[in-house]
Amino acid sequence: MASSEWPEPGLLRYLADYQVVICTECRYAIQPKAVARHFKDIHHMCCNARRGLVEYAAGLQLADTGAVLFPLPDHAPIPLLPTEQGLACEHAGCFHLCVTAKRMKSHWAAAHSASDGGNTSPHWRPVTLQTFFRGNQLRYFVVAAPASETPPGHKYPLEDIALPPSWTSSDLALFIHFTQDTYQTLGRSAQSKRVWRAAVPALALGHDVLKQGVLACAALHIAHLQPTLRRGYVVLAARHHARALAGCRALLAGPSTALSATTRDALLASAHLLAVYCF
Repeated sequence: MASSEWPEPGLLRYLADYQVVICTECRYAIQPKAVARHFKDIHHMCCNARRGLVEYAAGLQLADTGAVLFPLPDHAPIPLLPTEQGLACEHAGCFHLCVTAKRMKSHWAAAHSASDGGNTSPHWRPVTLQTFFRGNQLRYFVVAAPASETPPGHKYPLEDIALPPSWTSSDLALFIHFTQDTYQTLGRSAQSKRVWRAAVPALALGHDVLKQGVLACAALHIAHLQPTLRRGYVVLAARHHARALAGCRALLAGPSTALSATTRDALLASAHLLAVYCF
């Protein structure tokens, strides 16, 4: 679950995992530089009434609207944000999302009709959408269907793994992506793929240096797979890569005899992932 804090009188909720602040009445995120204007123009609050909210928001670490990270598509809907039934374009390499068939048809005609070859079959699929922002910063992302719409007995992948105390939901989402998808790009043989799918993630649970390398490669892989989200995931990958480098330097600075066998294994795997990240 996304970590959060509630200010008084409860009009704002901070989602630290996404670095956004939500207006609980409007049910969408406020742009970092627009908090004062939001409560003045939308809620018609006087200067004294909105001062505490503005000061609270000023103390938060808020991402620029274009750099906000989205959850992975199998993530449960984010609380406070409304869900909408929408459509996802299924043309290869296209990640266009919208909420009406009319807009999707317009998108397809403008972007893909020339390459469609006269195929008249449907080119989109129904999805559940959310957005952090409204207006000119509206950008939809796909989430899992609300619980009431899921098949009996179904569980979302993010709910199947116990979150270590120090891990954020972003860490967990990247970790799961690594074990489900990224590992397949790291090994050629079935045996090496089993190592990257199971042995390395298991080792990463107890060694932060390897965890950071795993998360860096997973984020970079998502940036490659989803060009519309590339900027945010490249930034996230660089952040985890820097932490992995710092962890490697710290371990190598001490005597090698002080390292346990599992730590040496984690360091070796980390070095491989650092090379993958760089090249």
